[in-house]
Parts: sequence; C-alpha cells; structure tokens
Amino acid sequence: MSRVRLLRFPAPYRAALAMSNDTDDLRDPRGWWEFLRYLNTAESTWLGSGLGLEAGDSFWFQSDDPDQQAGSYFKGLTDEPSPFAPLIGALGRAGYLDTLHSYGRFSRHGGFRREHALRAALVLQREGFAPRVWVNHGGAHDFQNLGTGCGDLPENPDALGGPAPEYHLDVTRDIGFRYAWVGDLTGTPGQSRALGVGDWLHPASPVRREAAGHVARGLSRRLGYRHILASLPNYGVLENALLAARRMRDGTVMQTFVRYGDFKRSTFADLGWLLRDYMLDTLEATQGVSIVFVHWSRHPGYAFRDLPPAGLEGLARLARRFHERRLWVTTTARLLAYWEARNALDVRYSPEGDNGVLHLVPRPLPDGRAVEPNDLSGISFEVPDVSRTRVLLNGITLPFKRSPHRPNVLWMPWKPLSFPEPPSGLVS
Repeated sequence: MSRVRLLRFPAPYRAALAMSNDTDDLRDPRGWWEFLRYLNTAESTWLGSGLGLEAGDSFWFQSDDPDQQAGSYFKGLTDEPSPFAPLIGALGRAGYLDTLHSYGRFSRHGGFRREHALRAALVLQREGFAPRVWVNHGGAHDFQNLGTGCGDLPENPDALGGPAPEYHLDVTRDIGFRYAWVGDLTGTPGQSRALGVGDWLHPASPVRREAAGHVARGLSRRLGYRHILASLPNYGVLENALLAARRMRDGTVMQTFVRYGDFKRSTFADLGWLLRDYMLDTLEATQGVSIVFVHWSRHPGYAFRDLPPAGLEGLARLARRFHERRLWVTTTARLLAYWEARNALDVRYSPEGDNGVLHLVPRPLPDGRAVEPNDLSGISFEVPDVSRTRVLLNGITLPFKRSPHRPNVLWMPWKPLSFPEPPSGLVS
C-alpha cells in the first residue's frame, strides 16, 4: 500500500479553483450569454477568442427590483418568465448554472415565502436540472437565508411555536442541494491545506488579521448575546477547511463551504486583484483549493462590453495556468463534490496474483449520503503498474483508466462540460 497514493487532484494539476459568482446586477441576457461563452469555450466571441475554462454561474427566480436587478427567471415578482428564462434553462441543463443565489432578490421590502421555493422546485423539474449549491444573498430583508435568516428555521420562536413562513430547507434539500454558503469568507489563498510560515509573514497575507478577528468574535460569543452571535459567520482561520458540516436549525446536517475573496473587492475589475500572481502562486505552492467570490456583472454598462482590462487580465492569468495544466478549474458544484468524495475515501490494497486491487471504502458523508461511483469522477491514484491494477467499490470493478498525462496514474475519467447551443430567439 505504501506504493499506492491517492492524489489530491487529477494529474498533473497542482491545485484547484472554481469561480463563484453572485448574480447581482445582471441585466443584459445577450451579454451574459456571450460572456459565459467567452469563459467556457475557445470560440470567437465579441470579447475575443474564448478562454476555454470550465466556469459556472448562479441565478435567481424572482427580483423585487426588476429594473436594476433584472436577471431572474421570472419578471420581477410575477410568474411570467423573463427574457433570461430560456438561457437559465439551457445553461442549467448543461451544468453551468450550478448555484442558486437564494430564491431571489427580496432585499428592498422582504416578502419571501415558502411558496416561492415550492414554485421554483416545479420550474426546475420542468426545466430538467437541479443546482447543488446554495449561496445566501445579502440584505436585512432576505429572510430566506440559511443560518442568518429563517430559511432553516421551521418554527418562529417568537410566535409560540408557530410555523416560520420563510422556512424552505426541506424543499431545498429535496430539489437536490448539497452545499451551502452561509457567509464564511477568507482572504487566504488555498483552503484544505496547512498554514505555513509564509502565511503568517508574507506582507500580502491576511492570516494575522483574520486570526485576530476570529478570536475576538469567539470571545464575544462567550461574553454575551450568544444566541444572536452564534448564527453569524466566524470562519475557523487556523483550520482553513474548505468544507465544514453544519447542523442547521431544523436539525439536519448540511455541508457548508468557505469562499476566497474580499467583500469590498468583488467587482469585475477586482478579478485582476482576486486572480493576481500572489494568489495563484500561493494556491499552486500549497496545493490548495479555492472557491473565488466575485460579482462579475458589476462593471460599467452592465452589458459585458468594454469590460475593465484589469479583470480580463486576471481571467487570462487563470486561463494560462489552466491550459498549462497547473491549476484545475471547474464549476463550484463539481469541485465541492470531488473534494467531498475524495476526502471520504479509505483505500485498501490487496495483491491478486501478479496483480493488485484497490478497494475503495468510503466513509458516510456528513449529511448521511453514501459515496457512489458517479461521485468519483476525477479521482486519481499513483500505482506501481497501471496495467496490473483494478479498482473496486462495494465489490464492483470501476472503469478507472490510465491517465493521459501520467503513465503511472489510474483515474476515473473526468468528462468536461459542453457549452450549449443558444436558445432560439437569442439575438446577436
């Protein structure tokens, strides 16, 4: 077994990254489609030759500000499909819309109710896709939020056990959501890796400041208002974990994750800073995993034309490292699912004559699900002899293949997403 090694990432990648965009300020359907085509294909676009990455996006169902926040499935708060609806359907079925940035924007006056979640579930069933990632939306009136709102609170404690009309987590789980972002953000590049001396000493590193803030918030919880403060984010900087199982207020367990970035530097232009060399170099050197927080619809004109050069340069830096097979880039849902499955695996090796067998023994996932064969896409092992090794899960031989990039690596082939054809009626 000492000669068998479970790799952190598919060979030969050194680290992994996903872009996690919040859909705020999306206004132009054609511009949005063209930008995502620029990110995800090598085709000619109005932004130039595409970058050929694999990058997902998020969406809403409703918006209480249809003029300034038009990018939802329905027009405003009505049940009439918007011009974005056919795009959302096509991109969702192709796997690119893996994130729901809450059920909608209700930031001005509130108004979210469980019925909105039930209607969204019916739409997703009809459209034929199910996002796996939930991301809270900011705003004092966004009562649908998990952890900080009422989305995971079945009963209203101030109404003597009366039902909370904003509770939706049971519906959301049934749709197929597996991961939730409830507000944890870090400026440290690369999660799920040990912090090193450079993290504490490098002038660009935020670890010292973030660690002090974590301690201060922890003390405040002990000193008072624990019932209020306990629901607010307080990321464990020293653990630096990408995923953390969290018991929600309805008693269920959900995998929550942290994003990399800065609340004050998250526009399209800030992609130049978010994807700067310090961040990407650190990510590679530490073999970390980062989910990058951004609002890429926030740019002059809101139409994905004449985009800020700094943001385009940041994306180009990322694309170069991806095509050099240094940084693995995929969607948020796919990266979280890969990382969750990889870290749930125990591996046992046994000889079989002149051959060898790898027995995969997965531990139960925090939410009670079991790892299945389709969760293992991308999983890779370094072995003495690829031709003489097979991989079993629950006694069944899995279709592991020789890696096209490393002759001594077995992997479960990763199937890239394929960008869809534009919906009819989408004009250039």
